[in-house]
Amino acid sequence: MFRRWLPLVLLCLAQLMMILNVTALARMLPHQSVAAPRPRLDVLGALLVTASSGVLIYAITGAGDHGWLTATTGWLVLAAAVGHLTFVAR
Repeated sequence: MFRRWLPLVLLCLAQLMMILNVTALARMLPHQSVAAPRPRLDVLGALLVTASSGVLIYAITGAGDHGWLTATTGWLVLAAAVGHLTFVAR
């Protein structure tokens, strides 16, 4: 009987946590009355993170077929790490 209600209870708890997080975040953010200039969009950073995350996901999912200790998996993980580190360093 409890198994049928568990997903509903977890969903309600997740929604409550999201509401509490948004409320806490709204209190932490500073209130700005003066319109600040809009920051520029970091296109290169977005591309680096997206490509690096995609390569890492591809390496992890491909490791099941090729194995964790193969050169392909190692090079893909290394490429993802270099991409993420490049994003952080710039």
